Amino acid sequence: MKPVYIIFTLAFLHPVLMLSQDVSKEDQFAQYIKGYESIGSFSGSVLIVKNGRILLNKGYGMADYERSIPNTPETRFYLGSNSKIFTATAILILEERGLLKTEDLIGRYVDDFPAGDKITIHQLLTHTSGIAYELPLFRDEGANQEIWATPRSLEEQVQMVKELTPAAEPGAKVIYSNNNYRMLAYIIEKVSGKSYGSFIADEIFKPCGMTGSGHDGTGLKINRLAVGYFPEGLTGLTRSFKMDWSNKIGQASVYSTTGDMFKFYNAVFTRKLLNDASVKKMCTPFAKSSVGTYGYGLFVSPGDIYGFNGRSPGFASELRYYDQQDKVFIAVLSNNYSAPVLRIMNKAASIFIRGEYRDIQIGAPVSLDSIQLDSFTGSYSGGQDFVMPNAKLEVIRKENYLTILWKLSGGRESILIPQSANSFLDKTFWSMLRFEKNDKGEVDRLVYISFGKEYVALRTD
Repeated sequence: MKPVYIIFTLAFLHPVLMLSQDVSKEDQFAQYIKGYESIGSFSGSVLIVKNGRILLNKGYGMADYERSIPNTPETRFYLGSNSKIFTATAILILEERGLLKTEDLIGRYVDDFPAGDKITIHQLLTHTSGIAYELPLFRDEGANQEIWATPRSLEEQVQMVKELTPAAEPGAKVIYSNNNYRMLAYIIEKVSGKSYGSFIADEIFKPCGMTGSGHDGTGLKINRLAVGYFPEGLTGLTRSFKMDWSNKIGQASVYSTTGDMFKFYNAVFTRKLLNDASVKKMCTPFAKSSVGTYGYGLFVSPGDIYGFNGRSPGFASELRYYDQQDKVFIAVLSNNYSAPVLRIMNKAASIFIRGEYRDIQIGAPVSLDSIQLDSFTGSYSGGQDFVMPNAKLEVIRKENYLTILWKLSGGRESILIPQSANSFLDKTFWSMLRFEKNDKGEVDRLVYISFGKEYVALRTD
């Protein structure tokens, strides 16, 4: 890609944007990214905008390694759960038009839904409905690849949600659930009379000028779309399995570019897409959980900071909008499932905006013999207070290294990079873990360390 082409496309990102020449910070950030690239942990695009001025807009690594196609600012990536913001926005648009209310019971729109006379649209939006996290069919996505390749209608998925055993009473607690947003997509279709993809295209993408975005529910070829990758071994990559993204409708089915996501957030927070009442509702900290406080389709953080994260097979994303005196937007989109997108976003903010961010210290893999590795393998179970409540984990030996399989997280096996005799880096979720022994010298627990907090999973085999 010639430099003149990159500059040309930047000029058309948004009418108020100007290209920054702050090369020293860009080089500093590039050096930081190289560390992750060297162990096969990042490829993607990063955009930083401050008060309408571009501070960084670059692609890193390859969009397609097999064909040597590099990532650029125009590369399209699946957003994972960052898709949920569009579903929430669509609901608020329908509310502004008087076609529904977020206080409505969902039984008004979904026939024969258990607890439909107790669950509200608001509870779906804030993950307080009590509906279980994921459909049994879609759990352990790495082990059920053929299931994900099969197209399923939204009606089929809603029927499966109806048959789920509730995880809690409506309104009783916060339980993050992809099924909440499948249900919202169904309500959008029922109320609007349009397909989910058509509604968000007509009412969100087009008004915002998001020409590089769409909902993938048709299986058609999408130009400039990155290929998704999973980690393989300690430093390698493997192409993601085939997906039919209709299975993730409403909760992870949207693809976009960094520039388009800026256009969307800018339109929301300048009240060009939603009115003031809707934006305030979207950004209200309704439901606090161990991982963040939910508004509608996003996290609400102290200091008027809004955004979300996403992860779907082969992709990861992190978005933030700082609605402060200095309006700042940061997007990190990646076609690497193990990409540490939150850490990259935090580092980008510290280099280009303000503050100091110290990343976790990652050393070269230490060498462990087969006896040491085998002592850690087995099944582990976390309780209700585990980082992923009631998670079932399996530590597996793969020749000369270990992986961990998150059975309830919707994820697949994650590479464990040994940092000492009993501590490891989870390469997918970029957290540390260590194995501990009982009085008999037997490994009996796994301690998972996420953002400074320790969570214990007990060995069960």
